[in-house]
Amino acid sequence: MSWRQLRCLVSGVTIILIPHAVAADTYALLVQGLGGEAWYQRQFDEQVDLIGESLKGVVDDTNLIIFRAAEARREAFVAWFDTVASTSEETDSVLIILVGHGTFDGQEYKFNISGPDLTAADLQQNLDRLEVQTKVLINTSSSSGALLEILSDESTTLLTATKNGNERNATRFGRFFARALVDPGADLDKNQKISLQEAFDHAERATIDFYDEEGLLATEHAQLNDSSNAQLAARMTLANLGSAESFERSPELSRLMEERDQIDRDVESLRLQRIGMSDGDYQLVFQSLMLELISIQDEIELLEGGDVE
Repeated sequence: MSWRQLRCLVSGVTIILIPHAVAADTYALLVQGLGGEAWYQRQFDEQVDLIGESLKGVVDDTNLIIFRAAEARREAFVAWFDTVASTSEETDSVLIILVGHGTFDGQEYKFNISGPDLTAADLQQNLDRLEVQTKVLINTSSSSGALLEILSDESTTLLTATKNGNERNATRFGRFFARALVDPGADLDKNQKISLQEAFDHAERATIDFYDEEGLLATEHAQLNDSSNAQLAARMTLANLGSAESFERSPELSRLMEERDQIDRDVESLRLQRIGMSDGDYQLVFQSLMLELISIQDEIELLEGGDVE
């Protein structure tokens, strides 16, 4: 769904493109789940944009597949595993990233996509088909922590936005994780690359700060289970920051982006505090914030397009 389509639903999306170098022998799948409503759709669009552009720099083009929400169906997911299982070598790596909503009913975890949802059993059965030495599954959805017990073994590294399946609220970790991949501040060793560990640490801190600053009880606790190899997370590169020029912004563009981010935070805080508000009051404040966001987004697009000095 494009920004202009979402604009009709009073929402918006910003795409930040980052050039990167290429590495081989890694098969990557990025899956965008259903947003359910315009606000979450915008968030997932932005996250997939950022993660996808970052992966283009560290994964060969022929080995990177991105399923947007309309394309993300169970049969496409299984078909991708068919291809990787038949073409990969034992020394290769597989990286799977799920961006969206998840559910857990106390027994079964599901990742929400069009048609039949992806279940924990689907993930386990298909991962077991791969005879590669390195498998990494990143799941930023709600209830994603349910996979920790189901999929934890010596062959798969798991990153989840929650510590168990009972943390069912929509997560903020995914947004911070995606932004970490283009943030020089996440590059702790200053090697111009963002590793899995660095991205996790940066996003975890940002998530904790969000709840602290809003005075809210945290409803998510991200986990990184790297039982397959104690050093894997530290060395696996998810993004190449490239030249410093790619991060240069005019003071005006930086200001607008900061304002946009603050509105994002205001909307998330509003959603968390919706209980106790009447539907009318909530919709009035929500729409006001969305209209302000659209205005700022228009200015950002003009500046990024070079139409405004």
